[in-house]
Amino acid sequence: MNGKVHYWIVCDAVAYIKNYGTPLQKRALQSFELAYGQQKSIEEIPESQSAMERLAGFESWHTDKFGDLSLRIPGLLWKTKRNLTGVFGHRFTAFNHFINPDPDAGKQWSTGSGYSYNTSSMKGFDAFVVRGISVYLRGLVDTDNSLVLNRVRPAWTKGVSEWKDNFAQQIVNTAFVPWSVLVKFYYEYFLFDQNEPLEVKGPNSHLVGLQLLGPVFHAIADACSPQHVRPALGFGHQAWENYVQSRVYTRQIDMNPSLISKIMTKGPFSPELAASEGRLKGRFDVESFVYQLSVNTADTVSRSTSSTWRELYKAGENFWKWYLTGQQIEDDAMYLYNQGVAGTVHAIMRAYHDLESLGILTHDGLRGHAHLPHFKCIQDDGIDMPCKMLNDRDAPAEETRSDPLRKTVEILGFEPSAGSDVQKLIDEFEALFTKSGPLRRKGREFTNLLEQMETSVVREYDIRAKQENTPFCPLRFVENIPVDSDVSAHFGVETFRLPSLKECKDSNLFSNYMDRLDEHSEVAHKLELTLSAASLTYFKTTCELHESRSRKIDDLIDTLHQERDEDI
Repeated sequence: MNGKVHYWIVCDAVAYIKNYGTPLQKRALQSFELAYGQQKSIEEIPESQSAMERLAGFESWHTDKFGDLSLRIPGLLWKTKRNLTGVFGHRFTAFNHFINPDPDAGKQWSTGSGYSYNTSSMKGFDAFVVRGISVYLRGLVDTDNSLVLNRVRPAWTKGVSEWKDNFAQQIVNTAFVPWSVLVKFYYEYFLFDQNEPLEVKGPNSHLVGLQLLGPVFHAIADACSPQHVRPALGFGHQAWENYVQSRVYTRQIDMNPSLISKIMTKGPFSPELAASEGRLKGRFDVESFVYQLSVNTADTVSRSTSSTWRELYKAGENFWKWYLTGQQIEDDAMYLYNQGVAGTVHAIMRAYHDLESLGILTHDGLRGHAHLPHFKCIQDDGIDMPCKMLNDRDAPAEETRSDPLRKTVEILGFEPSAGSDVQKLIDEFEALFTKSGPLRRKGREFTNLLEQMETSVVREYDIRAKQENTPFCPLRFVENIPVDSDVSAHFGVETFRLPSLKECKDSNLFSNYMDRLDEHSEVAHKLELTLSAASLTYFKTTCELHESRSRKIDDLIDTLHQERDEDI
């Protein structure tokens, strides 16, 4: 799910409870409001203004932007880069937002398994990003700066040496934690330590109180997405999420009270689902709940396609394009969105009961409220909470999320010189790429444009260095995602506009939309590789290097050129 869809799921869960909930559900929501929000009846509080929406909903919206997983890059030829939490607007934490509902027998984690390149598609964005970082930069998990590691260590089923080996090898061979494991940490912290601010490296640097339910709700929604229970970055991941957001935004997919009530009568929604050990013993087993939701999601897609999940897990691009342009996507998206709402309603109820049993929460609010630190939340600093449309209009301009790699200033990191031709070359390359079609993207015309662009970028670096009168490193690794942005934080998936209503309703139009999304991403990848080669060329020509190191840089530049030019 995209960020704003996560937020809308929380809003719809609140609306469901207010309008259709049981007396116990209403009491839970009211108690949370009195504890963390306003001393008012929940019925008096306008849509999107309840504490559940402003605090937990906001953090669910922004969980993808947490920087809790860091990489270190020893492959840079001048020094190792540490504590790298993202690149080109994407966060590495997204690696931890997958669950495989049908894990192999030798699983490393207590429930399910997470993202692993060696069990992913190993094509498309997985190859572009994960293999690319490993091959070119020898990317490793930064164990000293990754907050997530100590939080999930107890769920590791192997030994100490296997743990060290897993995170000491290049990320193509790293087994990342599944959401079902990580969510348990957030929930347990909410029950027992919510007065102590939890560092998350997000828009709010620390979470406290009801904010801690945000990542829990986010995990529940991700478990209801086919593209998160099939841990691979490509094969329609962004197309699915853009489709759902566009349809939810225009209320073509909306809260269905009868469907939510039906979903909550079976499966993991049983009130008997409780942890059997540890601090959560006898309380909500959120780890098993999120895992079982992923199983339900896999079963839903399996029924729609008459295939087993093991078959679907290995399915490639052709299958997923067929599925995403088929008749079943509308029904599946509607069902799974409401499953996410139902899961959030259920989590609100279970969290209320657990806090009540611990003596932390009463029907009058939070016991010992004075102990809860007051943090001025970032959404109280003028951030507008996203709203759905009330009519059939398409998403507005701010929802199109143009890619940052289409403007010279965003590629260079500074304003280009007056005579720069970089923007002209970018526009020419993208136009030629789109016009030529996938079967005709070969030949020197494409390569020549990128070679000219590379030369022009190096020239811009030279001009900038003379203006600043100081050496500088042009490689820009970390970019922050604006707080009010909904740019996808899934690393390796370039951004693109949402599909229109017509495209969502017409399979041929949506197929064309997916082709354009793929083209957009491929162009961005070519530009990334060109920028990297230009940066290395600039570095080599401005530094006095030993011959052996110079040869290594030449080899790396040649490798970048080979990958960039091999399919055009």
